[in-house]
Amino acid sequence: MPAARWLASMVVLSALVASCRSATEVVVVVDLDFDCRDLHGVNVSVGELGSSLEQKRAASTSSACVGGHVGALVVVPSGSKDSIVGI
Repeated sequence: MPAARWLASMVVLSALVASCRSATEVVVVVDLDFDCRDLHGVNVSVGELGSSLEQKRAASTSSACVGGHVGALVVVPSGSKDSIVGI
């Protein structure tokens, strides 16, 4: 897994865990801990947690980066408040 994708996954997982209290929205913020020039792109996929998530089409894609910040994405769950969401 490329470093940028791994890092984005960890950032997303952190955002998901921090946002579990309210199921109305999850705010995903993608920041880098390496130079923007080394970023080759970030893809964010959203869906049911499981192996099929890796195969889903990206909900958001970016190769822009300013000062280590790639961007933010708001995810609104479509299922029940206790559904598990993968990002």
